[in-house]
Amino acid sequence: MIELWQKIRKALEPPSHPIQFNKTQPMDHVVNELIDAKSAWDGEQTITNAIRYITLLELVQRHFIAEQMERVDWSGS
Repeated sequence: MIELWQKIRKALEPPSHPIQFNKTQPMDHVVNELIDAKSAWDGEQTITNAIRYITLLELVQRHFIAEQMERVDWSGS
């Protein structure tokens, strides 16, 4: 569980350089963890698996929404 929170914390850190080619994006690890959490939930429906899956799903959705909001031209031009 500690490893999961370290990955989440790393995903939320600002990049050290705005453009990093040929490098995995911080959210890639969280998305992979989300896939594992979904598989665990499908395999055994426990409270722990549910919390893990829902938490990661929320994190990925919020990141996706924030990323989309950054792309919007708010100036009205």
